[in-house]
Amino acid sequence: MMLFQRNTEYVRNFLVSTSSGVQNNPIAYGPGSIINGSLMITLDDKPLSAYSIRVIFKCEEQDNARNTATIFSIESVIWGKPKESGADAQELSNGSHMFLFAIRLPQVNYPPSMHDSPFGHRISYTLQGVFDTVTTTHVTSTVPIIYLPLVTCNSNTLNETSKKTQVFEKEDTKIEVTAELIKPAYCPGDLCTVKMTTNNKSDTKISSIQVLLAAVATTLPPTDSVSAPYVHKQHTLLTESFYVSIPKQAQNHQDIFRFTIPSDIVPTFTNKLGKYIDIAYEVIIIMGSSNNNSSSWFGTYVANEISLPITIATVPPAYPIGFTVHENIHAELPSFIPNIESPLPSPVHYPADRAYSVSPSHSFQIKDDLDEDDFSLNRQDATGHLMVPDSIRRISSGSDISDTTLAANSLSRIETVSH
Repeated sequence: MMLFQRNTEYVRNFLVSTSSGVQNNPIAYGPGSIINGSLMITLDDKPLSAYSIRVIFKCEEQDNARNTATIFSIESVIWGKPKESGADAQELSNGSHMFLFAIRLPQVNYPPSMHDSPFGHRISYTLQGVFDTVTTTHVTSTVPIIYLPLVTCNSNTLNETSKKTQVFEKEDTKIEVTAELIKPAYCPGDLCTVKMTTNNKSDTKISSIQVLLAAVATTLPPTDSVSAPYVHKQHTLLTESFYVSIPKQAQNHQDIFRFTIPSDIVPTFTNKLGKYIDIAYEVIIIMGSSNNNSSSWFGTYVANEISLPITIATVPPAYPIGFTVHENIHAELPSFIPNIESPLPSPVHYPADRAYSVSPSHSFQIKDDLDEDDFSLNRQDATGHLMVPDSIRRISSGSDISDTTLAANSLSRIETVSH
């Protein structure tokens, strides 16, 4: 569904779009990615004098106190010249126009997109179109972009696991527990496996345990604080109870526990670009519970837990990565790709009955007999460039409707807002 706002300058449609995937499988961008997008505008009745059409790509963060700060903001003029340059206004002809653009992300890790996280910290990436006319400025609604940093295990830790042995002692008896994760890192949605080996040198049977997945957020205190240099807050994201049967005096008793990593959590990451925040995760095993005999045995302990650090990655541990990211010590920014720097020119196909041109920084004009659904032009070639479809749906005078070649990916469509 497309919603638009009509105004006195006859700007009927004004929207910016990019490939966003489907609802349950959205597209995420990362280091080295190229964001391909399009900006579409339709003018009614007559041409319009304007200075420029711009696309803005922005990253903003919001802390617990709802203070908003900009991590970066870049823009590109895809038609005309900026008003600040002193150039005269140009005339944009009436009808429908599409402008293509591409943004290259540097091979550095930016902080992950964070929206409804338990940390109270929000990070958002957005695209927005701006149309500067002689008399006013029109802007599109913002289009969210999902960004994930490259987080994985290096080759030196592929064969390592998170493992810990804890000895619980009471008088002359002891229970020795060794817990380990079978992989060094897991991705959101993965099935996490915990192996536990117990040497129960007591006369107490252990019948249940709890497994927790917790996130630990480390931030800097307020500038006027005299407390510790860092503030640590733990958030329990998942709790699973498991029934076990560990007999008295058991030796090398083994149990396996599995739980699913939530699919909506952000990866392990330390953000140094804006406000400092470190996000780490751990699997916590709690021995005994309040409804079994082992609870009284463990009840004398201040802590009856075993904590295992776990890395939440964006790439599986053994997945081959063809490039590496480097520390963003020079504050590298994304960049719009001009024609001359495009790795390969966007392919242009000219059907016999059409007359338009397309490139990453030019527009094509669509004939007036197309309906609004014809804006769904988003096929891409192997290089990631947008392609002009081979055929476009058109309603002829005899009401014959031809098939349309449309993209497999839908476009994010937005509402026009005028200032």
